[in-house]
Amino acid sequence: MWWPWRRGGGRVRVNGGGGFVVVGGERPYAVVGFGFVGAAITEIDFLLDPARLARLDLSVVRSAAN
Repeated sequence: MWWPWRRGGGRVRVNGGGGFVVVGGERPYAVVGFGFVGAAITEIDFLLDPARLARLDLSVVRSAAN
């Protein structure tokens, strides 16, 4: 199966909780954050807006992917 976002990205902290960045090519495609209560996921947030993604400092994620 073809999946263009297989490489790159990585785990990040989103609003103090767990999350990850999905990278397509050289640019971030999405940031996904999870909210937890105990061991249960109670919230999933997606940031997909290219203008807002462009303002994020993802240099640590990029350097870790290389």
